[in-house]
Amino acid sequence: LTQITIPEGVTSIGNGAFYNCSSLTQITIPEGVTSIGNGAFYNCSSLTQITIPEGVTSIGNGAFYNCSSLTQITIPEGVTSIGNGAFCCCSSLTQITIPKSVISIGICAFDDCRSLAEVVILGEVTVIPEKAFFCSGLRKIIIPSSVTSISREAFWRCNSLTQVTIPEGVLKISGEAFAECSRLEQINLPSSLKIFNPSAFYDCDNLKEINVPNLLFQYFGGNYINVCEKLRLPANIKMLVAGKELDSLPKDSMFDKVSNVSVPEEPKPLQDNEPQKNMYEH
Repeated sequence: LTQITIPEGVTSIGNGAFYNCSSLTQITIPEGVTSIGNGAFYNCSSLTQITIPEGVTSIGNGAFYNCSSLTQITIPEGVTSIGNGAFCCCSSLTQITIPKSVISIGICAFDDCRSLAEVVILGEVTVIPEKAFFCSGLRKIIIPSSVTSISREAFWRCNSLTQVTIPEGVLKISGEAFAECSRLEQINLPSSLKIFNPSAFYDCDNLKEINVPNLLFQYFGGNYINVCEKLRLPANIKMLVAGKELDSLPKDSMFDKVSNVSVPEEPKPLQDNEPQKNMYEH
């Protein structure tokens, strides 16, 4: 099977409908289709282009998994959800625009899309899910203002990523969110941030500077910011890992390669009656 035209009147492409049709190069989906099921085009590795018609509201889990020849796809306005691994291993896909109607992106949705250099997220998504862009070819990403949480390993090993914009409104950045982004040089954390795992930037070998705003928590601990040269901390962060003051960086800690620490005013040690808080995520 190399090409197929789905007839008018079809409203749904079922789970696994064209599963493992590895010789399929062309398919026409008619207007009237409202859903693309789980694994519908799983491993259609010769498929180069497909148009999803207006009216589709959901793209199922693994719908286009390992469509490795797919270079272009348009997600129409009206789609509200993109399933887990929907475009995982689409290694030739270079660009994707997620429309305003999308409110949910599944885990691993664009995992291992090695050629995916540009993603535009217009939708009102609130979470960048786990491994959403794991090992993708992203060069820059603008995270929309609707996002409140960036999940674990969301951008792990995006080795071409040089620029990340994290907007005000983000409350949580989980561990390894940007780990091994080897070309990332500078990051500004938003003042809205309440939960932050410093392992978010583990092994970002070229990370030179992290600007930490006036965060709501006062203690900055954890592991794995192991390559940063410059750290700008707000005045309300009083202590480091293991109760060390800011002017006495502990050895063999997450700060072991930090050479320049700036803080707006002299840090103050904890008072005896002040409880130690630990609001960052493990």
